[in-house]
Amino acid sequence: MIFLTIEPEDLRLPGFDATSVWYLVYALMALTLLLLFLRWRQKKEFLRESLSNRFMQILIRRNLTSAQQKTVNNFFTGLNDDQKSEILLSQDALAHSLHNYLEKNSNIPPRDRVQIFDKLLPEMQSQIEVKNPTDLRFGELCALEAPSNTHFVTVMKTNPTQVLLSLHNGNSTPNHGEAVLYVYRPHLGEFILSGDILRANNTSAVFEHDGTVEFNSDQHLMSTFALDLQIEPWPHTDIDIDIPPVQNGTERFDIFSGTTQKFSERALVVQFASAPPDWVLKRQELWQLTLNIEPPLVCRVRISKYDTHGLYLLRPVDLQPNEKKRLFGFISAHEPVHEHI
Repeated sequence: MIFLTIEPEDLRLPGFDATSVWYLVYALMALTLLLLFLRWRQKKEFLRESLSNRFMQILIRRNLTSAQQKTVNNFFTGLNDDQKSEILLSQDALAHSLHNYLEKNSNIPPRDRVQIFDKLLPEMQSQIEVKNPTDLRFGELCALEAPSNTHFVTVMKTNPTQVLLSLHNGNSTPNHGEAVLYVYRPHLGEFILSGDILRANNTSAVFEHDGTVEFNSDQHLMSTFALDLQIEPWPHTDIDIDIPPVQNGTERFDIFSGTTQKFSERALVVQFASAPPDWVLKRQELWQLTLNIEPPLVCRVRISKYDTHGLYLLRPVDLQPNEKKRLFGFISAHEPVHEHI
């Protein structure tokens, strides 16, 4: 039998010498620094996320298109945290940084650059209609559009018929001759001034206005004016099931007449003299609308029930820009109110 002999000294823990103590101190310091770094990075991520959320809240209220939102997101992500904080606190800082970004990125369409700047900084823009060059303000960003090229420009000086413009990144000279000057005013819309380029070089141009101003409104108006209309299936071969027999033999299930209760360029609320049966609405997706204005407006629409009082909602799906403009002009001249459809 083998007996193990354990001496009291064998039960004692090994002692720490000076080197071991310093290793422990270094390890604790490294752990402390690691925790402080993780905490700092966490706070930085929280700050970055908070800045992004605040900026996104601004964008939501600015009515930007999807392409414009993408451009603005690229602008914001390219800033460091200090710059992001600064532009959220100061409109002047935002204007300066955004102007520089738009000026350098010539791949962005000039009209989008004008709209982005004006939509993000509406408080810095004039809220009056543009009827002639004197309504433009010094420093206002515009787009000068000639048949062969388009330029991002700044208004430097105006008189009743002419505008002196500064060109950004002028690597080409605008051609003399016919051109338009594109102006955007938040809450009002687009103003397109027709005219000619009188003189130009790679840094400036003189635009002469011929008196014509085309206006495209940003506002959505509607009218309660009663208009007659007709709808019929589109394409006509969609309804290919048997039509239920009709007692008097005169009722048709392919053309329906009605009257508008209210309408805008985006939707119409209609009362039909004889509404399309539910089985027809379920089978037929698209309808051709003929609206009784002069000349008649024709487009394709989708139909759904609007309420429980026999009204129907018609939404255009292929209304062309020139027809939309014509319909908006009709609305503006016939009891216009803010849209609530």
